[in-house]
Amino acid sequence: MQIKPGIHILSFVLWSVLAISQTNAQQRLSSTKTIAIDEIIFTGKANLFKNLPRPVMKSGSLFSQDINHGSGFILYRTMVKSMHNSWLKLPDFGGFATIYAGGNMVGTLDSRLKQDSFMLNVSGPDVMLDILVENNERQNVSVQKNHKQIATPVTLDGIVLKKWAIYSISFANVASQKFAPPDNAASAALYRAGFQLTDVGDTYLDMRGFGKGFAIINGHNIGKYRETGPHQTIYIPARLLKKGLNEIVVFDGLNAGHISISSLKTAVSNDSKHTAAAQRQLADKYPLANGLWNAGSPIIASVKNGRWGNPADWQTSDNVKNHGNVGGWCADLGGCLAMESGWDNTALIDNGKIYQSFTLPAGSYRFLAKNIATKVSQPVYIVVATGDTLPNVNDIATAIAYTGLSDGSVEFTIAKRQRVTIGFFSKYDNRQSVLVCRFCKVTSVNLYGSC
Repeated sequence: MQIKPGIHILSFVLWSVLAISQTNAQQRLSSTKTIAIDEIIFTGKANLFKNLPRPVMKSGSLFSQDINHGSGFILYRTMVKSMHNSWLKLPDFGGFATIYAGGNMVGTLDSRLKQDSFMLNVSGPDVMLDILVENNERQNVSVQKNHKQIATPVTLDGIVLKKWAIYSISFANVASQKFAPPDNAASAALYRAGFQLTDVGDTYLDMRGFGKGFAIINGHNIGKYRETGPHQTIYIPARLLKKGLNEIVVFDGLNAGHISISSLKTAVSNDSKHTAAAQRQLADKYPLANGLWNAGSPIIASVKNGRWGNPADWQTSDNVKNHGNVGGWCADLGGCLAMESGWDNTALIDNGKIYQSFTLPAGSYRFLAKNIATKVSQPVYIVVATGDTLPNVNDIATAIAYTGLSDGSVEFTIAKRQRVTIGFFSKYDNRQSVLVCRFCKVTSVNLYGSC
């Protein structure tokens, strides 16, 4: 590979200096005062889709350079018809894309995991399809197929999609964004808050529960984060903080409904099974084949009763609906699949189920649950079974596959095309601790397959 002249050499040098500087700063942490910042409540939210600039109308190739876009994000928008199990394909795609249909996030594509296709299930005569891509295309060395955006025509079931509206989103001046009081709307957004400090020190911004984006402290971009890790914190040097009023702005392009954020005295990392390398190994075996409805980030409710509701497109057993005749969905975490008992004297859940049923071709699959939160005294399982329902807890051995929810995923193989049910069941029947709240929450799911 040959290094390009001019600006690319300069950017290479600057990148190297910044990388060394950050490494040295963290090495000095052992001899530097550290602080933890308690809960910072977000007071403003700027919904990405409510702050879009004027678009460029285009068809054909969709290079960011064609619309004079240098860095930041690009939103590609077009209209499609109602679709069921339709394949959206982005040939030669590079980078990370978040896909929205009808304003709801339906999935993601990650070229590191060799993903360039996604199965869409959307109802409606005219559905707005949005593809949000982070643009990191500037390179210091010449490499082929390194377009961090959509490079070639996008197809839906083999038909080229045309008439795109393309929005260039730089975030160069976040103060110009229109902030409103935070809500649970499922959208990529900026979250803003002010916080007071009586003392300063190095600290680590706790990004657990956030999805993918970046953070800004007092006007300084302190770096990117991603839920897959391995790092779950962002280092903040003391020199970026000040006594008195400080400001933080966090962009999240994946998860929604954030209420607060905090920082820690030490860094936090994921375990090895959640690292990018581990995910790439799984992706080599199981390309993305998501055919699930209402797959999350957030999960959408069909009926709501305050904080609780029924999850759209998911089946729930009657005993899960223990919050005023609704249940299975909770507004926490922006909207998630949930079962909870023991809180406010709600009924205990024995053999509770949340699941979907569909037909799969013969092949090998992996079902993944993300952003899991649990506090349970009895097991909660991820279960795969034949037919149109899950077995009872005492018959779990009859399932195709099952594992504890804390494992996060389950792999299975079927020898022929057949009906399959995938979901969760729990057993909260420890009546010696009825006053202890027991819950499980999942914000999104994916189905990977090689068939």
